[in-house]
Amino acid sequence: MNVLKTALISLVVLSALKSIAAPIYLEGYEPDARQPEKRLRKIYLLLNEGKIVEKSLKAFTPPEGSEVYNESRVGKLLLSPGFIDLHGHLKYHGLPIWEEAKGQFRNRFEWRALSSYKKAVSEIMSNPLFGSSTDLNSPLCKTIQYAEMKALIGGTTSIQGIGADSGCSKGILARNVEIESDYEEQSDVRVSTDLITPSISKLFHEMVFPKMIETGKNFDDSYSLLTTEEKAGMAESSQKRFLDLRASYLNYLDQLVQTKQIRAFIVHLSEGRSKDEYNKIEYKLSEKLGFAKEGLVIIHGVGLDANDMKHAADRKMSLVWSPYSNLLLYKETTDVDAALKAGLNITLGSDWSPTGSKNLLDEVKIAKQYLVSQKNTSINDRMLFDMMTINPAKALKLENKVGRLEKNYLADIVAIRLKSTQKNYYTQVIESDSSDIQIVFVGGKSVVNQAQYLHPSDKSERFLNAESHLANESQNRVCSGFINHVFTNMDQSISEITNTLKTVLPQMDDYLSCRDQIYQAKKIKFFSTEINEPLQTKLDSHQAEYEKLTQQLEILTQNQTKAQ
Repeated sequence: MNVLKTALISLVVLSALKSIAAPIYLEGYEPDARQPEKRLRKIYLLLNEGKIVEKSLKAFTPPEGSEVYNESRVGKLLLSPGFIDLHGHLKYHGLPIWEEAKGQFRNRFEWRALSSYKKAVSEIMSNPLFGSSTDLNSPLCKTIQYAEMKALIGGTTSIQGIGADSGCSKGILARNVEIESDYEEQSDVRVSTDLITPSISKLFHEMVFPKMIETGKNFDDSYSLLTTEEKAGMAESSQKRFLDLRASYLNYLDQLVQTKQIRAFIVHLSEGRSKDEYNKIEYKLSEKLGFAKEGLVIIHGVGLDANDMKHAADRKMSLVWSPYSNLLLYKETTDVDAALKAGLNITLGSDWSPTGSKNLLDEVKIAKQYLVSQKNTSINDRMLFDMMTINPAKALKLENKVGRLEKNYLADIVAIRLKSTQKNYYTQVIESDSSDIQIVFVGGKSVVNQAQYLHPSDKSERFLNAESHLANESQNRVCSGFINHVFTNMDQSISEITNTLKTVLPQMDDYLSCRDQIYQAKKIKFFSTEINEPLQTKLDSHQAEYEKLTQQLEILTQNQTKAQ
């Protein structure tokens, strides 16, 4: 009996030990603190319970039972903090590049209204056969998993964009910006596609701003006066719904600044051509509505002028730069030089595959290519690297947890094949591609691992399964780079996920290939082709309204200055 009891106890203990992840000993290179742009230094990390628990410039003996990734086993590796993508529409990230986008639009409301856009993008994703986020096996959730895999093979360990589909996040690989528990936080992040729209601007142009100018009252007092005068006014109108939404947004911002229950509020703002009348005034209109506060994270901001940027920087806002999407849709992108001079915290975002990049590693190359085409020498590779790591961490108020390789930080790490100890670290990172990404750790777990990089004698069950997945995936037409990567803690292989989607929607076959050849060709020739002039649309009829709105804003600003 005692022998049996002892055996049972041993079995329980052994089972418990297996459920606890072994520490990971990781060896690689980072910039030398004394000459970060010129020299590398060897570092040794110990990962345990999701964090970096030890960092040393000298080799040390890891705890017994540790999983070891040293140079003799995996070769020389560059070690980088995991990339953080603050702008990704995940459920659309399985779609191919929208070939109609040729820089011809003036603002985001033009292309959204096109029937060709709806047919190519929005109608596909509204198909009821996609199911819901409450079912982890639904095609919708498989699409989001697929998108996260595309992000991960490019070194992204945190991504924004899951939004209302957060039910799909369980068991998925990357951290999701909108989910507080992913960062061991008690506060979360809020996201909105728009703060305001052109149709809503009529409210201010026709009613509220004239009343403000006439009476000298603030926005809330003027709106209250109008609704009192009109009695039945806006009880069920879109304007009333907007005002209710405004109250929610202001509540988010108040919580962000005062209670810290919200860490950031991320919104699309001033997305379009800088000379488009509406795009120019959208930030100023947002300022009048009370939205321009600390913690606001502006996606795009192409229409921001130098004064807007200084105003935003003074209030500790951040900017998400998505150059490829901007260039494809509008022919221009954010004036990042002006943003830097103003002191804005700048991050990079991939946006989405219809008019953006597959992942952040692709997006940073577009950013660099654009800067070279503009003969911009003020933004170097280190700055671009920071836009993917510590800058987005600051925007999320997580700079004490992610964005650096330091003790007690979350163990979100990208291990990249080292090509030269003599070449600039930051240049090597941003010039790498998915085939150079050898291992991606999220919370100290190896979620992406190149099987061929492992020592031949390592025949653990985990990696035998990984090799099996790899063999299956090679038979399927999936995104470039996938066939060279293994996702080590997935219940299903990439091929199973893509086959699920193709079964439900046969037309997804082309989409799930990512049309990489088309994507790459468009990327290569983009900077050498003539971009179409602005599309003439029905929005022309709003031009006079926008100009009037601009005048009203100027009067209000002048009156405000006089009052002060």
